[in-house]
Amino acid sequence: MAKIKFTADSTCDLSAELLSALNLDIVRLYISLGDKTYRDGEDIFPQDIMKHYEAAGVLPKTAAVSPDEFEKLFEKYQSFDAVIHFSISHKLSANYQNAKIAKEGFPNVFLVDSLSLSTGTSLLILEADSLRRQGKSAQEIVEHVEALKARVQASFVVDTLEFLHKGGRCSSLAMIAGKILRIHPMLLLKNGAITVHKKFRGKMNQVLDDYIDALYAEFPNPKRDFAFITHCLCEEEEVERVREKVQSLYGFEKLYVTHAGATVSSHCGKGTLGLLFINDKEIS
Repeated sequence: MAKIKFTADSTCDLSAELLSALNLDIVRLYISLGDKTYRDGEDIFPQDIMKHYEAAGVLPKTAAVSPDEFEKLFEKYQSFDAVIHFSISHKLSANYQNAKIAKEGFPNVFLVDSLSLSTGTSLLILEADSLRRQGKSAQEIVEHVEALKARVQASFVVDTLEFLHKGGRCSSLAMIAGKILRIHPMLLLKNGAITVHKKFRGKMNQVLDDYIDALYAEFPNPKRDFAFITHCLCEEEEVERVREKVQSLYGFEKLYVTHAGATVSSHCGKGTLGLLFINDKEIS
């Protein structure tokens, strides 16, 4: 059996338990708060982002990993038959391009541009791990996950439009209207870019119910072996209520609950929650 190593960037938002189970090596993006720079998930976490925002009203700046750092990552695994690196969408970060620059010196490295973010990337990693355990080659694994990318349903509902506004993804007028009308957009990844797919109104607990119902109406037949609920600092009771509703509708064999990391949280804000799975058809 080929010796294959998986690597990914920190935006995959996997729990420590899953990182360990997958033996996944993570390269961490940079986050700057004021004049200090941190590493996502190493010395800065979503709670720190929210505390800084509440105090200063300023979002942190995020930065990709440099080609030099990717070279160091790939160099560590030259004794492996292959390294497969999973990246956040190239439309959302320079990470993929920087990994591509670094790859030039390492013929055993394969790159997967997930065209997604957060646990949308992790869905592909889990699928790849299943194939790795079956003894598939790196080329077979990459070809399989490449064919699945367009079927990854990665969506989120945000509680507040403030973070999208501060990040330049929402106009001032839309933010004000959103506050008045209690509008909560559903963001859906399509072809590697974030789009506003639907809009819900009302209190967040009802919005989350409506969001899950809307997903089930549009995507009723996903792969049911695994899925993710990923959230940013939502209340445990709220997450559990959503988990129970999801399972009553979909009945996933494994439904993982994970926390959005500092990079993703910087762009979506507290209270964001998403359900992510591999659909039976391409997302259009």
